[in-house]
Amino acid sequence: MSGLLNKLRDSMHGAAFGIVDGVITVLGLTLGVSALSPDRTVILVAGVSVGIADGLANSAGFFVSEEVATEHGISNHTKKAIYASSISCFAATLVAVLFPTIPYLFAKIAIARVVSIMVGLSLLFVFGVIHARFSHESPIKEGLKLVAIGAIADAICFAIGKAIFMI
Repeated sequence: MSGLLNKLRDSMHGAAFGIVDGVITVLGLTLGVSALSPDRTVILVAGVSVGIADGLANSAGFFVSEEVATEHGISNHTKKAIYASSISCFAATLVAVLFPTIPYLFAKIAIARVVSIMVGLSLLFVFGVIHARFSHESPIKEGLKLVAIGAIADAICFAIGKAIFMI
């Protein structure tokens, strides 16, 4: 049973990375693009395209870093565990992409932005709380830490979109 738990924990490491990165990246991108263009299609294509590219980059980067760590004795993951974690990283990033983009399918841009922010930051908070259970940190502190990181990144992206729009 402990072998199964270790495998699950290993693949969750990749999934955790994918979720956090996917939400922050795509939420920031959709906010920035929506500040620049009111075209729903542009926002959706940008969000999905960057989400897929981000998922591929995340999984490749995760794979290489885990492989190097294993080769240098920093980690003792098997090749199979590294592949599983990299695949879960990609899949989690793709799932995370849906949360900030779906509101743009159904709502006016201004409303979609607000819903996207609320959903994205809520997801980051929930993930921070879940992460705290494994890291033995304060759930509220971990949740708020991820919300702060996401909010800062996303505010910067929105401001850049607005600034470019003003040019």
